Order: sequence, then structure tokens, then C-alpha cells
Amino acid sequence: MAFVLRLSRPAGWLLAAFILANNLGELFCSGFAADHLWIRSAQLVPGWRLAAVLLAAALLAPDAFWRLHPRVGVAAAALAAAFAASALIDAAWFYRMLATGAIRTRAVVPFSFLVAAMLATAALRIWRAGKAAAPSPAPVGCAKGDGVFRPRVRAILGNAAMVAATGAGAMLAFVLTYGPTDYARPADCAVILGARAYRDGRPSHALYDRTMEGVDLYHRGLVGKLVMSGALDGAVSEPAVMRRVAVEAGVPEEDIILDECGDDSWATVVNARQLADAHGWRNVLLVSHYYHLPRLRLAADRAGLPARTVPCRQTRRLAKEPYGIARELAALGYYYFFHLPGGA
Repeated sequence: MAFVLRLSRPAGWLLAAFILANNLGELFCSGFAADHLWIRSAQLVPGWRLAAVLLAAALLAPDAFWRLHPRVGVAAAALAAAFAASALIDAAWFYRMLATGAIRTRAVVPFSFLVAAMLATAALRIWRAGKAAAPSPAPVGCAKGDGVFRPRVRAILGNAAMVAATGAGAMLAFVLTYGPTDYARPADCAVILGARAYRDGRPSHALYDRTMEGVDLYHRGLVGKLVMSGALDGAVSEPAVMRRVAVEAGVPEEDIILDECGDDSWATVVNARQLADAHGWRNVLLVSHYYHLPRLRLAADRAGLPARTVPCRQTRRLAKEPYGIARELAALGYYYFFHLPGGA
């Protein structure tokens, strides 16, 4: 339990930083906040943003503060517990959708559970700190030569390492829980993200799997159009290769739209939004590999594209899958800070 409570400190710092970044970004740029990444049901409560800022302040406060102000600590612990309960409601919604067939996933533990556990642990830590006796004052005259400086440096470095590890672990958990969740439902079209196509016109395994997932959505009657989005690599067009695969699988060519300017994920969602505006589409499905989808969802939100995500089924595991996951962790953070609403 002591280790869990200690781990709640860097986890709390990270969540507090994310909450503050969301609110500060939203203040200067409407649509910046990505609050859906950590909480949903709380957003239905009026004034929830102020409560979230207060929660961030509580998560950042040192335990010594709660020992000096135990009554405030009780209120802070109650606030953290309330947000933990909200995260559990989000988890209940997840299981309700799973039970009714509204979603499909291999990740049977939603990210909301992890958020709830972190907040509940933070509430317990704050409450226990308020109950503890105030520490004795430090001896007067302690300096670097008294051996105090080096332990503090070690503590700072240790906390920094825990923050980095906790942050990477939290992002990985989000990718591995949100990414495999299939939100397929009736939509106007499916936008299929490109991947490598060989010079002889053959699709890579990644490109084939993504294309066939879109074909399946079309044959199931969930979409009436397929948008093949990818890049031109010399004389090879990823979208053209995708179209050939789809046509061979029985999709009429007139129901396929090529986007050969989809050089990256941001370009794809921006182009898809422009197509949606031109065709009057109200919703689209974004199809790619599971580890790519959290970033696509964030990009779609920032670009103003109403979209849901669908992970493609893989005919075989990709050799570069670990690299792809690591790349997505870095790219997700980059997109959060540098791809802003209205930046299309």
C-alpha cells in the first residue's frame, strides 16, 4: 500500500498538469481541451471545469500542506473521490455499450478504471496525510555539508524518473485500451489511412488489412463510400493500390474516393473534413491499426471532423508493431500541443 500511495504522487502530478493544460489551452483556443481522454460523465455537471482545476491544485499540493490544514484535506479528498466515482460511471457506460453490442473490443478493462483507481488512491493519500501528526521542525543550520543536499537531489531525480515512467505507462495504457475498441456504426463514409505500397503495386500487410476493414464496413452496409487516403511515393500511389484491392473485393469503383494528398494523419483528417463539407457528410469512420487510432481521434477533434474509430483486423502481427506503438506515444503528445483547432 505504501508503494501505491507513493506512486499516486507522480500520477497525480501528471493528471494535474494535463487538467491545467486543457483549461489553459481552452482559454486561449476554443476546442483545445481533450478532456475525453480522462473523464466524460463529469462534463455533464455545470461548473465542472472549476472543480477540475481545484482537483489539480489538490493533486499538486504536498502532503505537508494537508497535515497543516486537515479540514481542507478532507474536502480535497472528497473532491478526488467524487471524480473517482465519475470515472467509475464512465467505466459503467463502457460495459453497457459492450453488453449491448454498441462497441467491440479486446481491451476488457477501460482506461476509466485506471483513472478511477488513481483518483481513489490520491483521495486516500490526502485523507491520511491530513490525519497524520505535523512533522517536527528541521534542525537549524543544516546545509550542503550536513548531508541534506545530496539526498534531496536523489529524491528529485527519483521523482522525475517516476513521473516520466508513469507518464509513459499512462499513455501506453490509453493506447492499448482505446485503440482496440471498435466504434463502428452507420456513417456516411469510411476514411482508410494509407500505409506502404510496393513499387510493383502490391499492398503491404498493413495497407491490405486497413483496406479490407473498410471493404468489410462497406459490405456490412455501414458506409456507402470509401475514402482511400495516402501518399504518392514516386510513381506508386497508396490510394490507387487501395482502390484496386477494394474493387477486386467487390466494391464498385464509383463508391471509392481517392485522397492522394494524405501525406500524414493530420493531412488525412483535414482533407476528410473538406470532403465532408463538400458532400454534406455528418459522420465518418476512421480506419487504421489500433495503436494509430488515439492520435487520429485527437486530430479529428481538432480538425472539426465528426468521426469514430475502427481498428483493422490483422492478418498477421506486424514486425514493427512495437516501434509503431512507441512512435504513436510520441506523436500523440506532439499532436496535443502542436496541432491546434482551426490550424487546418
